[in-house]
Amino acid sequence: MKHIWSVLCGKSIIDSQKNNISLIDVLEQLNIKLPSEGIAQASEKGITIPISFDIVSLWMKDSEEKSEEVMVEIGMNDPENKELSSYNQSLRIPATHQRVRSVFHIERLSIFRPGVHKIRVKVKKKQDGREQIVAELPLDIRFTMEQKS
Repeated sequence: MKHIWSVLCGKSIIDSQKNNISLIDVLEQLNIKLPSEGIAQASEKGITIPISFDIVSLWMKDSEEKSEEVMVEIGMNDPENKELSSYNQSLRIPATHQRVRSVFHIERLSIFRPGVHKIRVKVKKKQDGREQIVAELPLDIRFTMEQKS
């Protein structure tokens, strides 16, 4: 199975009649307002942000005649390359199809520090167990202090 592209977005909508997908609010940067004590807490214990986003990927088969199946893993690393979270999904393209999309829907984000985080898309082939990172999506997370009035 061949990885074609992956995109990080606020949400995705699939048109079932045309089999097209719309990617809404492509994410490159998050600005998070925190009180000054919240910034200190984030670096010590981490904070969880209730944010919803999708990681959408397009995959194509290597062979036209047979079905293909892989395990896809989405992982997020902080700016110091420490893994913060990971999600797995089995992905299968039947013999009757040439391509398929995978959509990972994430409901929250746990972070410890600002900076460029990497969202890694990794594929593991079921036949031989080989793993390969096929995409790294940067997400720049910035903390700003809330202004007290």
